[in-house]
Amino acid sequence: MSATPTCHPQSSRGRLLLGPRSLRQEGDRITGLYNFTDHFKHQNSVMFSGVLSGQSARVDVTAVRTDGSPNFTAVMTGSRVSMTGPMMSGMSRQPVRSCMLVLNAT
Repeated sequence: MSATPTCHPQSSRGRLLLGPRSLRQEGDRITGLYNFTDHFKHQNSVMFSGVLSGQSARVDVTAVRTDGSPNFTAVMTGSRVSMTGPMMSGMSRQPVRSCMLVLNAT
């Protein structure tokens, strides 16, 4: 299964396209892990963890920098094909982006 996560700004920050990613599906569970470098040149590990239930789905996304500091979290819900949800940056309690995750069977 592949995923294309995209996050659009709720403020002056630019769009964040994480690009197509491979996710592993085992039964109703989906997981994924990949590394990327953010625009501040920090290395990040991004973890995807979710559940597919009937025609609905929920995926939690967490990015942590190599120094252990939080970068962002997002919780996306919707159908098995397309989910949306807010992105929180660092320790903030207010959304900074609106995210969309599109899943494709591969």
